[in-house]
Amino acid sequence: MKTIGAVMIVKNEEKCLAKCLESLHELDEIVILDTGSTDKTGEVARRFTDHYIEGAYKWDDNFAEARGEAAKYASADWTLILDADEWLVPGSAAIIKDAIQDTDIRVFDIVAESERTHGKHQQPRLYVRSPDIFWKGRIHNYLNVRGTKLLDGVTVMYGYSPAHKDDPDRALRILTNELDKNPLLKREKLYLAREYMYRKNWDEALKWYSTFLSNATWAPEIAEAHYNVALCHKQSGHWQKARDACMKAIGVNPDFKRALILMGDLSFPDNKEKWHRLATVAQNKGVLFG
Repeated sequence: MKTIGAVMIVKNEEKCLAKCLESLHELDEIVILDTGSTDKTGEVARRFTDHYIEGAYKWDDNFAEARGEAAKYASADWTLILDADEWLVPGSAAIIKDAIQDTDIRVFDIVAESERTHGKHQQPRLYVRSPDIFWKGRIHNYLNVRGTKLLDGVTVMYGYSPAHKDDPDRALRILTNELDKNPLLKREKLYLAREYMYRKNWDEALKWYSTFLSNATWAPEIAEAHYNVALCHKQSGHWQKARDACMKAIGVNPDFKRALILMGDLSFPDNKEKWHRLATVAQNKGVLFG
């Protein structure tokens, strides 16, 4: 009987951790590596698992490194990755436990759904515990391999942890440092642009999106970049440029629901309804985020 365990990294997550861990009670193992909590995260974690590790790892602005360290404490055959502000939808654990028993697949994609917007996208979250499957990237980390099949019926819901407010410039700091060290990095430029967009620095965001798109190769990231360029132009009052960028996003992925909705919002009344009608049937296949 193959086993499944959740592996997590946490810091100051006392406000949302219990909801996450309650959703994992059917799993065989829960491993939690604390990267430096000063609140009651440990008290919450110990109610649900004996595999809570604190004081063994010093945070170094490196999510991939921390996930790799947490993985050292896991013993289950398969690993499920969640963050503290996420939780499994009821019924998902049983589907996972059944799926891993007799399969040649090593990495499954799982649907992630926003609690706020209910937007959905797919991510490789479930994989065989093996040294050749690991996380990369100091920030917005990702698996070194892609999922080969979507595991139907399994959903991870995600919210927004209050702990993000403890270090609001963390992502900007890590991304800037990484690109200072290696200007040839690709995806880091996409996420740095997004950080400037969040701060409403439209010109700086557009500069970094342009730099990213000059040599981007992965369609989901390219479509997301064009979509965000459209948002920046819209906020700057350049609606025709916004429409042009949005059409590029749709050209890369016609199933991109957010881009279809935005195109409707950017269109004249006669066309707005048509774009929004297309959005109602879009499935978001191949999008980076829901």
